Amino acid sequence: MAELQSPVIKYGKIRTMKDDIEDIKNGTLKINEIDFQKIRKLQEILKKANEENLRRIQKEKEEEAKKKEEEMKRIEEEKKRKQQEEGEKEENTEKGQEEERKKREEEERLKKEIEELKKQKEEEAKKKEEEMKKIEEERKRKQEEEEKEEKPKRELEKLNYEKQKLKDERLSLEKELNNLKNQERPLEENKNQLLKEIEEINKNFEILLEKEKTLEEKKSLIEEKEKRATTSKEKREIEQERWQIEKEMEEIEEKRWPWDEKIIEINNKIKEIDTSLSNIKDKKNSITEKINQILEREDEINLQIEKINLTLEFQNIIKERKKKEEEKISLIKKTNELSQKLNEVVEEENIIEKEYELIEEEEKITKDISERRKIEEERKKIAQRRREIEKERWPIEESLEKNEIEIKKNEIEVQKLLERASIILDKIKEIDKKLGIETEETNESQEIKKEQDEIKQRLEEKENENEPNISDISFKF
Repeated sequence: MAELQSPVIKYGKIRTMKDDIEDIKNGTLKINEIDFQKIRKLQEILKKANEENLRRIQKEKEEEAKKKEEEMKRIEEEKKRKQQEEGEKEENTEKGQEEERKKREEEERLKKEIEELKKQKEEEAKKKEEEMKKIEEERKRKQEEEEKEEKPKRELEKLNYEKQKLKDERLSLEKELNNLKNQERPLEENKNQLLKEIEEINKNFEILLEKEKTLEEKKSLIEEKEKRATTSKEKREIEQERWQIEKEMEEIEEKRWPWDEKIIEINNKIKEIDTSLSNIKDKKNSITEKINQILEREDEINLQIEKINLTLEFQNIIKERKKKEEEKISLIKKTNELSQKLNEVVEEENIIEKEYELIEEEEKITKDISERRKIEEERKKIAQRRREIEKERWPIEESLEKNEIEIKKNEIEVQKLLERASIILDKIKEIDKKLGIETEETNESQEIKKEQDEIKQRLEEKENENEPNISDISFKF
């Protein structure tokens, strides 16, 4: 595995803070080459350096102005002294006038130099101030771009953390739900077994119950017969018969009692099982509801993650689109330069062609052999020049054709990028709809669709004409 290059040691050279500051000024240092804390530190150092430069420039301006003022004062004093001396001597000779003229010229020259120096210093200070302002603006722009790129990444990290946390919680609840189902299964099996036991007991009771029912019917008939008895003897006989039936019924009841108690015992067990099953069902419903809530949130997070990933992809497409635009501008510039050069060559070629035609006409009408030979020599020279300029034209035409192919290729690649960008925006809109977010069609989306149509139209026109028209190319994105 290749060894990772340290941002401190790069290309075999130990980087210093001074190097980083210089790279930031030149715009060659990429933000991801140093960590965030170092960027902040460099920004503070750069800001401090800017302030120190401004203070130094201001101080230089003040010192220069002071020097100029002192020089002007010295010149004025010298002038007064000379005037005083001249007044005392009362000399107005030609030599004195010449010296006075030279002094005035010297004063004017010094004054002009001072003004130019002052203007130069002010321009330099203004230029440095503008440069520092540009550096600061570039730093802010890069910082804003970095924050814009880092924000969705931080949000993505936060959502992935929440997603994992929810997944762990859901798996724990699903495990708990499975445990409840495992507890529920033997309880239901036990209940079914107890119900089967009651069914078996009821089957065994059918004979006794049938016999008991028969005895109850006989007893009812005897009791009716007893009510209609008229003699004591008849009544005693009926009562004795009733006693016998009651005795048989008591025997049957005594046989049934323990089974009744068994059924009561089984029903009590079933009630206990039903209570446990009800509690388990309530827990299952509660856990299922929580799981459904987690699943809903997981679906929402997945949509948000998909949206962020699409947004990041869209940002990369925008960067690639800008890169393609720069390439296209460069190609167009080169094409225009080649076209201009080709026009110059063709113009020169046309002139030579006319010269050649003229000399051919002259050759036809010339009768003198000596003169004719001179014309032929001149025609050869012109023909040679024509061949040379034709050779000069060929590579220019080839380069133009190559550039036109590259521009067309560039537009096709841009069209693919725009198609992908349009698909991404539609997907983001669809995700927003699922998330319950109301979105309107953005200017960016409208511009992309508009440029798609324009590029498509231009490509179709070029296909029909088979000749790209460079002047029709424009940039919208």
